[in-house]
Amino acid sequence: APRGCRRAGSTYGARRSRDPASRSTPSAIARPAPPIRDVSKAEIALVTTCGLIRKGNLERQVSRRSDRYFRHSIEGLEELKNTEWEAFHSGYYNKIASDDPNYILPLRQMRFLESQKFVGQIHPWIFTLAGVGTPVAMSKKIGQRMAQELVDGGVDGVLLTAS
Repeated sequence: APRGCRRAGSTYGARRSRDPASRSTPSAIARPAPPIRDVSKAEIALVTTCGLIRKGNLERQVSRRSDRYFRHSIEGLEELKNTEWEAFHSGYYNKIASDDPNYILPLRQMRFLESQKFVGQIHPWIFTLAGVGTPVAMSKKIGQRMAQELVDGGVDGVLLTAS
């Protein structure tokens, strides 16, 4: 049998036996951050691995195997409009998310929570990339750079949406 078939068969067998040591994708264990004491005073950032892009993809974001993230200002925006934003991701059907980009980055819903004082404020920058197919080592690098930028920006918590 071809090499890929043998690997797929052994991975399937490992999953059926629930043997985590033989899985092809290692699971990273991360220590959770301490809870936010008062979300009504917290600055919350919005991050997505669902491939949110500005219409036309002028930044040339890729739809898979990302090697960087993109940062966009949402200052003054109440919601994401499909005339300005769309989904660009090779891991799922993009039309529904492109019809209403708030499905993959819930700015409209978060602005409502902000107006009701459930959250202190929404960070003025969003962070986006397409997470599908990105190697673990690259994901770690991207995550570390993004986390440092969020910490430097005074962010207290993050709402991460993933496909």
